[in-house]
Parts: sequence; structure tokens; C-alpha cells
Amino acid sequence: MNRIKLYYKSFAYHITIALNYLILVFVFVFPIHYVAAKKLMAVIFALWLFSTNYKKLYFQIVENRFLLSITMFVFFIALSYFWSENTDQAWSDIRFSFRHFYLPILIIVSTLYHKHIRYIVPIFLVSMFINEIISYNMFFFDIKELFGYKLSSFGSSLNPVVFHRSHLTYSVFVAFAILLTGYKIFHEPHKIYRYTYILFFITMCINLFLSRGRTGQFALLLTLLFLSFHYIRSKKTLILFNISVVLLFCVAYFSLNTFNTRVNAMYNETKDMFLNDNYNSSVGNRLASIRQSHILMDSSNIVFGVGIGDAREIFTTNKQFIADGTNQNQHIHNQFLSILFIAGLVGLVFLLYIYYQLYRQNTKDHQVAFVKLALFYLLIFIGLTENLLNVHETANLQAVFFAFLISYHNYEKTKG
Repeated sequence: MNRIKLYYKSFAYHITIALNYLILVFVFVFPIHYVAAKKLMAVIFALWLFSTNYKKLYFQIVENRFLLSITMFVFFIALSYFWSENTDQAWSDIRFSFRHFYLPILIIVSTLYHKHIRYIVPIFLVSMFINEIISYNMFFFDIKELFGYKLSSFGSSLNPVVFHRSHLTYSVFVAFAILLTGYKIFHEPHKIYRYTYILFFITMCINLFLSRGRTGQFALLLTLLFLSFHYIRSKKTLILFNISVVLLFCVAYFSLNTFNTRVNAMYNETKDMFLNDNYNSSVGNRLASIRQSHILMDSSNIVFGVGIGDAREIFTTNKQFIADGTNQNQHIHNQFLSILFIAGLVGLVFLLYIYYQLYRQNTKDHQVAFVKLALFYLLIFIGLTENLLNVHETANLQAVFFAFLISYHNYEKTKG
């Protein structure tokens, strides 16, 4: 019996070593291609089941308030299955949230060694650098394939988005990469690396405005303005920095045709919505979502919501609540309203508690503290215009960096 236990411990140890490297590969892969990331995570999950210490994982969950808040939220959303009429859709959505959001967090937190945590940020940036290089090739040469592989179903020289299925998710990734690179510029001691980061920062900023992803663009603007209040103590410097950020966006507007066109379209869509009651646009869809969720949310489901399986069906079968002619999408374009609709006030409180715990994560490491704040503001501002947990790429992004922050917090706690 002792020999069997010894063999099992040796097996679990070697599997954990392999998992550590596979997790780092996953961090590199998920910004590039969601299908490859999904298949890789399936392999990681299968190995993790045989190697994890479930007792240790239980204590990791209950002793870390951030991880506990995520657990309470995910399980309450899953609990809404029982008051969903469309149970097939409910089960599909629950599987999605577990596979692409919650389980990756548990796997990384319970498996990744302390010495490997610090590689997450640089690996992510290298992956985004590859995205950027291929994006510029698409912009200048309008390439559609790479080594016989189709890069994007909709990307082109006018919207150079590679690998990602949407310019929305790509703009979110690029915005986050810009923030992380900006930190590196001011804290990198080696000149060669610092100049590399400066070049990367400039080209990433241009790349962001070349794509049609307004969500990431304006989330970056607001995040930079809010971060400045955390890090700049001099009022004069603070004013100059914020003016510089606004000027950057003005320069992009007057010099880059794609960004100029998208901003003008946003202005015209907003104007048409208010003057002609026309919600058949990107901006109109988002305002229509708010309007429809308000009408459909009545006193009978305000506390616990309509259930995770019914929200999509209700939105597609109640278009009479929206002005005629809308091409309303099948979900609410707002993270907070979506959760309110699905799980009521209780679910919304759980979601807000996650963001509260994210904000108050204490750390002695300056880079980790910056990642925390940058991620917090970026998710808040993006969440106002999109449901991030419904999309594979952004669900993975949150999972990886939530796990990064939790893992580093646990490391500092054990180190004392």
C-alpha cells in the first residue's frame, strides 16, 4: 500500500511539472487562437484531475476572498439553472462559464509554481507582439493566410484583426497589452529592453486605432485617465498627462482613417437614435439593450433574475419592446445589466463583490499592483458596453489574470 502511495505521489509530481509548462503554453496560445486554447485547456484539465490536491484546493478557495467571491458568483449563476425554463440553453451556458472562466482559474491557482507566476505577463506580451506583427502584415499587404492557415474570417487591410473572431475582443487584448507595456517602459532597468518596450508601445497604440474596435479604444482612454490619479502626485504633471492622452486620441482621429470613420459613425448613430428613434446600429443596439432589459425586468424576477437559460430567448422573442428596424443582438451589451437580468440583484451583488475583491487585493510587488488596477478599470469600462463572460477570448483573459493575481497573493502570504 505504501509503495502504491509512493508511485502515485511520484506520478502526480511529474504530471504537475508537465502542467506548469502546459499552463505557460496556454498563456501564450489563448491570445492567438481560441480553438487551440480550448483544445489545450481540455488536455490540461484531464491531467489536472489526476494530479491536484483537492483538500489543498478547498482551503485555497475558502482562505482567499477574491477566489471565494468568484466561486460564489459562478455557482449562483449555475444555480439559476433551476428557475430557467430553457434547461438545454442553461446547461450550455453553465458549461461555457466553467470551461472557459472558472476551471482555468482553479487549475492555474492550484498548479502553477511560484517561480513560474512571473512569466505570465511577459509571455502574454510576446503573444500580443506576434499578433501585432501579423496584423501589420494584413494592413500593408492584405494577407489572408499564413502557412496555409486562414487568419481571420473578416479581417482585412481595413480592419487588420488576425486570429480573433471579433475586433471587439482584439481591441480589448491590445488595450491591456498597451497598459502592461507602458508600465514596463518606466520600470525596466535595461536600456535595450526599455527601448524595445517603447517601440512596442508606439506600434501597439497605432495598431489599436487601425482596427475597428471602439470598445478597447475608449476603455483604454478612460483607464489611462483613472490610473493617472493613482500614480501621479503632482497636479501639474497630472494635468499634462491627461491632456497628452486626450491629444493622442485627437491625433489618431485626424490621422488614421479607420478610427476617424468609426468615431464619426458613433456620432451619427447616436444622433440618428435620438432624432429618428433608430436603434439599428452598434450604439443603438447597446442603448436598446438597456431599454429592453428595463422593460422586461419586473418585480417577480428582480431578486433572482430570469435564469441563465432564458435570457437569450426572451431577448430574441420580445423585440416589440424596441423601436422598429433594430437588429438587436441576442444578449444585453452590458456586463452588469446582463447579470442583473440573468440572476437578479443577488447575482449583481456577487459580481460587484468580485470587482471589489479585485480592487482590494493587497500586494507588495509594484507590477502586480499595476496589473490589478489596470485590469480593474479596463473590465469596468468594457463591461459597460459588452458582456465579457459570454465571449471565449475575454473569459480566458479574465481567468488568466485573475489567477495570476490570486497566485501571487497566495505566494506573498506563504512567504510572509
